[in-house]
Amino acid sequence: MPELDDIRLTVAARGRPSFGVVARDMHVSQSTVSRAVQRVEHAVGRPLFLREARSVRVDPQASEVFAALQELVDSWDRVMISARTVEASSIRVYCTVTASQLIAPPLFARFRRSRPDVQVNLRTGSAGSALPAVLDGTVDVAIAPLPTRLPAGLVSAPLLTTPMIAVATPEVKRLLGQPVVLSRQGLLRELSERWVRRHLGADVDIREAETNEEVLALAAMGGGVAIVPKLVVDASSLGQRVRVLSAPAGLPVITVGLVARRSSMQVDPLPDLWGAI
Repeated sequence: MPELDDIRLTVAARGRPSFGVVARDMHVSQSTVSRAVQRVEHAVGRPLFLREARSVRVDPQASEVFAALQELVDSWDRVMISARTVEASSIRVYCTVTASQLIAPPLFARFRRSRPDVQVNLRTGSAGSALPAVLDGTVDVAIAPLPTRLPAGLVSAPLLTTPMIAVATPEVKRLLGQPVVLSRQGLLRELSERWVRRHLGADVDIREAETNEEVLALAAMGGGVAIVPKLVVDASSLGQRVRVLSAPAGLPVITVGLVARRSSMQVDPLPDLWGAI
């Protein structure tokens, strides 16, 4: 029988062009997604996707099955949220260190004007881990970069935009020929690496760090050119040790926003947090 995680991955695959895209968005291997879908298909007794050479698409006859699977996931999320909120009114928040410094304080100051009773529990980490933390129920809401298409079952609200910029120590005069430091995973890594490969070539030396704050720190120590959101540089004292490099146009602009599970949006106190935007 499939586990709940299998059903989550299967639902997430609906509307995506390949299992590889699902694996990237959910931060699991492609084989994990394929096996999860196979277990669900075996349990329901029918194929849910039409496999093609390099893509998959939903079987048009499987819409009722997907609706039932989505309701199963949503129902479980509601049960878990209700069980947690019986004891106390609280909210679990995930964001990066930068977001905890610049974005969260004014947002939660507004939120507390109407909900001073709510206990806010904060967890920080990499931007690439934000959506998975919401999807698996580890947190109730995240402040995170928003992809063009959210994984199934999530809702979002934009808060601000920030451009990606290239920075390095003052001794570095040009971007070409330098090592490039990127975050290890997530939307920012995907967009930044796509730009780097297009403008600097396929053989560029890419170095990695877990968080954007660590990416900036490596650049400030002379480890290469950092591709990071401008917001990260603005929030850090290390911004005084680096300078913005002239670079070809096209670095992406990132939208940062709140993300939560759709099934949580009717549960106290998330509606009040959305109202504080």
